[in-house]
Amino acid sequence: APSKFPPPPRSPGAISPGRPTELEAAADLMTGRHTQDQHERVVSAVTTACRQCVHGFSWAEAGSVNVLLTGASTLLHAGRTEYEAPVRDLLRTLSRPLHATRATDDVTFEAEATALLNSAVALLLSAVPAIAMAAADLLVHLTALPGDSNPPSPMLSLLSGSGPASPLPRFGPHSPLRQPARQPAAWQGRRDMLSAGRAQQLIAKTQAADTLLAVLHASFDSALRTLALRALRGVSQHHPTASQLLRSSHWPELIATLSEPLGTPFLPLATEVLSNTLDAEAAEAATRLVAPQVVNALTGLLARASSSGVEADRELRND
Repeated sequence: APSKFPPPPRSPGAISPGRPTELEAAADLMTGRHTQDQHERVVSAVTTACRQCVHGFSWAEAGSVNVLLTGASTLLHAGRTEYEAPVRDLLRTLSRPLHATRATDDVTFEAEATALLNSAVALLLSAVPAIAMAAADLLVHLTALPGDSNPPSPMLSLLSGSGPASPLPRFGPHSPLRQPARQPAAWQGRRDMLSAGRAQQLIAKTQAADTLLAVLHASFDSALRTLALRALRGVSQHHPTASQLLRSSHWPELIATLSEPLGTPFLPLATEVLSNTLDAEAAEAATRLVAPQVVNALTGLLARASSSGVEADRELRND
């Protein structure tokens, strides 16, 4: 029988020329004609690969990681529950730096990294709560900037190759893990800023804007909705993505969030996202603001916040 999944790409910048990397070997098992139904073996291979790549995948491996992420999530949603842990492992490992083996890897493998991001974004709508939460948390960190209340960039570092490395662990006496080169501390802040811009550029090429807004409509989980709004706050700081949000057919879902009771964590986040999107395009914003639904939501929120004696509500009113 033909393979259910496309074979992983062979990357010219592979870590170990002449033999497959851990990720490529795992992807070979998942796509192999004679091994794709050996689920226990595939799950073990993905878990091992993630442990060996504890400091992060390389840009050159983005294609193989995408094969594993899409394949494992497809099998999970088809009822193979043993793939939940591998999907979470992949998302968790993606929160580590994606490091380069060549100076031009971020350009050479940009298409693969963008496709990988799109696969992670699609999991925001997963029917498995833990997977949706992991994907949302990934995007929250991806949009973090130095000095943000969010920890600096798990996945932000993924897109840059920068970021501090933790002490190198060992899973056995003869198996030291791959460790990317450390960056001089003096350059770290500047590299993080560049990383944030690079991450935002890739996000603008994905379906993140529409999907994050769709989460607000599809989910009743307050934790997931809060994470989605935190991610929206981050992506809306990038002008092209803010324009996508403003023009999205799901934009009314953001307006609907303004009807939440005072004191919920949604309201400050939603008003900040709304402000960022309205600043993106003046003409489109003017068209959006005259809609009755928007007028009623804004005036209603202003009235509720003005009548409250709570300091946080007064700050919300001023915003």
